[in-house]
Amino acid sequence: MAERQPPSSLLGLGLPWTRVAYGVGVILLVGFVLLIVVQPMHAYAGQPPTLNGYKALPGKEGGILLRATPLAAFTVFLYIFGALAAFVWTFVDIIDRQKRFVWLLPMFICPLMGVQILPFALYLFFGRETPNADVK
Repeated sequence: MAERQPPSSLLGLGLPWTRVAYGVGVILLVGFVLLIVVQPMHAYAGQPPTLNGYKALPGKEGGILLRATPLAAFTVFLYIFGALAAFVWTFVDIIDRQKRFVWLLPMFICPLMGVQILPFALYLFFGRETPNADVK
């Protein structure tokens, strides 16, 4: 009796799944650029400075200034949505390819620094060991 080879993936996700990852990467990149250009929030210490278009959320020893525009709200939404989408995509891909869950650690830490595109791109291009695109 011939031995059966174990499947290369549990869920059978193929090239369309990789294309979803490229879409998530574009969302992350656009969110990162908008975060730099729009600057929807600023931290401050002491008394809140007077900046046009910002609302102060005071804290004990400082606070946060939030920009009150629809573009700033969209930027924050895109930033959070991109981080969650990248985490979910990576989680499902790790389960599918039976990889190590240690790849999820940078997905928790890097969004706090504003660079969630970095661990996602590293996993997508190096951690997955993606076969050539000509295999469909």
